[in-house]
Amino acid sequence: LADVHAAKQASLSGVVLGVLTDQGQVDKDQLKALIHQAQGMGVTFHRAIDQCIDPMATLDILMSLGCERVLTSGLKANAYDGREMLKEMVTYCGERLSIMA
Repeated sequence: LADVHAAKQASLSGVVLGVLTDQGQVDKDQLKALIHQAQGMGVTFHRAIDQCIDPMATLDILMSLGCERVLTSGLKANAYDGREMLKEMVTYCGERLSIMA
């Protein structure tokens, strides 16, 4: 929260966040607090999604909380190997969330 606050005070245009529980799920409460702190800034969720046990449910959470984009390699070591999942994610999110390989 302090880092997001500092980024906002520095007039940065956005932050990149990623918070997971030990069980490989998004820590929704912590992410919600971070996004609230980042109000007025762009929010990107980083490759933590590649470690989630249910990436599509994670996309739903990210979209519901107002993330702009997610960085991912399609759950693989690199984007080329994850290209099929990347296509699936893009289709699933449509215009609601940008997928950035």
